[in-house]
Amino acid sequence: MSFALVQAMSIPVIGSIAEVYDTSAATATWVLTAYLVSASVATPMLGRLGDMVGPVPIMVLSLAVLSAGCFLAAVAPSIGVLIAARAVQGIGGGVMPLAFGIVRDVFPAAVVARRIGLLNGLMAVGMATGMVAAGPLLSATSLGWLFLVPGIVTALAAIAAFLVVRSPARAVGEWMSPWSAAFLAGWLVLLMVATTWAPQRGWTDWSVLVAFVGGAVLLGAWVVAEFRVDVPVIDMAVMRHRSVLVGNLIALAAGAVAIGSYAFIPQFVQQAPPVGFGSTVGESGLMLLPAAITTFVAGLVAVPGALRTSPARVVVFGGALAATGMCAMVVWRDHPWSVFVATGSIGFGIGLIFACVSAALVMAVPRDQTSVVSGMNANLRTIGGAIGTAALTSVVAAHVDPASGASDAEGFMTAFVVLIGTAAVCGVAGLFLRPERYPAG
Repeated sequence: MSFALVQAMSIPVIGSIAEVYDTSAATATWVLTAYLVSASVATPMLGRLGDMVGPVPIMVLSLAVLSAGCFLAAVAPSIGVLIAARAVQGIGGGVMPLAFGIVRDVFPAAVVARRIGLLNGLMAVGMATGMVAAGPLLSATSLGWLFLVPGIVTALAAIAAFLVVRSPARAVGEWMSPWSAAFLAGWLVLLMVATTWAPQRGWTDWSVLVAFVGGAVLLGAWVVAEFRVDVPVIDMAVMRHRSVLVGNLIALAAGAVAIGSYAFIPQFVQQAPPVGFGSTVGESGLMLLPAAITTFVAGLVAVPGALRTSPARVVVFGGALAATGMCAMVVWRDHPWSVFVATGSIGFGIGLIFACVSAALVMAVPRDQTSVVSGMNANLRTIGGAIGTAALTSVVAAHVDPASGASDAEGFMTAFVVLIGTAAVCGVAGLFLRPERYPAG
């Protein structure tokens, strides 16, 4: 929850950050970009370290660094220092997969899947709490408190993890190949940077194309290296496992739906009538509260539902429910309460998908690959969210009135239609999700 709180609290206030530091909106956007780039690299790397030496010490380290980054951001004297602090915070990205590894180490196999569903639900609560609280907290205090509050919460979480959490020690073998790690970091950084640049510079800008091509080259080099080195970062045999392949595809699409809806529904309701409702930042964040509640509930019921029926049926239902919520944003958006209904439906659907996929992946891979495979899956949620947000930003920006600078309804409706299709992809991919175990698991 503390990790999700840090992740979410800066999203609604990028405009305020630009004003406080007297900088451009494009520069302020790097407050998000630096975090995403850092987290995209740290998440699988820390997951792999957790699998090698044990997840608890790496969890404590991640939380401590995340907290330090928050305190640095709270007192940042310039936008450059704030961006650097956000990059430090991104190192906390390994928290979620490490938590999955701890659950698998500590709990009996019969309850592991349910505990992972609970963790997914709690992360959603932290994410929505950050989105809802950011506006009122900024209005009542100052920008620094947006980072100081989650910094304190995260520091307490680090202390609690150090004092309370225990898992079996592991014998450290040979370390992973530095070449594999470098190639993995390289393609992730280039992909995230290109995705962030694209809406601002254009998808055909030479710098964006160079970053995309460079990322593709390094991705190929990473795959080749993983097959050839003695100790890969991620075992490619595990990544080819059916549950992992399907789960990663679903994570990519579901990440786009989740982050895209969290980003653009508040933007939509903040637009002046007749497009939106003219809501404040705090009011628009409050409209995401149903998503937090329903995602948490979904985390509790997803795994029991999958055990009674099948993971495929739960994921298909979740995709259909998320798509239905997005449809409501297109055809039934005349009153604020209808947005509450829509976000509740989206949250429940996405919650079912995330909880079911996370549990299926953890149970399908060997124990010593739990955190790194979960980390890569969590990473694909972030990558899907970044790509989806970039694409939707371009769609909405194409329908901005040059005179007033305001977005029209058509741009938002087109963006929501894209999310409907993406949610449908989650449901279709769910048909191929099977509760099978990795042979060596």
